Amino acid sequence: MGLSSILLAALAKRNITVAHILEVNWHDSTTDLYTDAAMDITVGAKTYKASGDFLDFSPPPQSINLDSSEIAVTLAGADQLNLYDMLTQHYVNVPVTISRVVLDKDYSIVDAPFILFFGYIDSYTFTESPEDGTSELEWSVSSHWVDFERKAGRRTNSADQQLFFSGDLGFEFAPQARENIKWGHN
Repeated sequence: MGLSSILLAALAKRNITVAHILEVNWHDSTTDLYTDAAMDITVGAKTYKASGDFLDFSPPPQSINLDSSEIAVTLAGADQLNLYDMLTQHYVNVPVTISRVVLDKDYSIVDAPFILFFGYIDSYTFTESPEDGTSELEWSVSSHWVDFERKAGRRTNSADQQLFFSGDLGFEFAPQARENIKWGHN
């Protein structure tokens, strides 16, 4: 799946502006919508606010390997609501979507936004600089593959297998099979 022909034609004209939109879906069913554009951006029924809160995000890593990736999303911490959300909401595993939107010379959206990164908040840091009066809230956002690497629940070892299937020797040599399997490779 690539970019649409409409979007490719607009990109070829080079008379465009690129902005990013950030969607955060909290566990209490509220949604925060931010943009780094100079004005609010409406996509369908959602309006992404150009409040200056959404400061930056690290570029999503690219890899041919099937592994978890992590980015940092930086918000202006001076807005007490951003910090309040982190202190009062259950923020772990909150879904975050960062999309890119292309705007024409009249600042109208060209085609549909495309997703750059989708992941879940794992942690955050808050830094404050009293000298220059600024503060920042930085989320660590990991892709859905972060759970793939987690070792929770049942284990793939012989002892755990014996608990459920006495006499089954299928995991007898599991500790020796620690080879890193590359998915999709010969």
